[in-house]
Amino acid sequence: MGFVYYSNEDSGLRANGNASATNFATDHRPVVFDVFLPRDPAVPFTPPEDVNANGAVDIEDLYLWENGFALAAPPLPIPAPDINGNRNIELADRDIIRTALRAGESADVIIQ
Repeated sequence: MGFVYYSNEDSGLRANGNASATNFATDHRPVVFDVFLPRDPAVPFTPPEDVNANGAVDIEDLYLWENGFALAAPPLPIPAPDINGNRNIELADRDIIRTALRAGESADVIIQ
């Protein structure tokens, strides 16, 4: 997040927190903004669901996640990865991988 405040009336003195820098009334307000920088195209993007980083979300990713989740008791250093980024390793992470695996399937299969 960035913060910008500058006024020609006080040569930017208020930017340093000096409230008495000028006696002119001003309508200037701080501008707060987020800066999103583009990702480096030279670095390949791997979605979080691709646990083994082989370029595809497949059953191996689910298998690795399940094993990591089952064995994630101390003192093991490498638990299952946090897929949804909420800093918790939970079954919701597994559901995201399962959803990615089943993305190409029909929602309802009718057997006649």
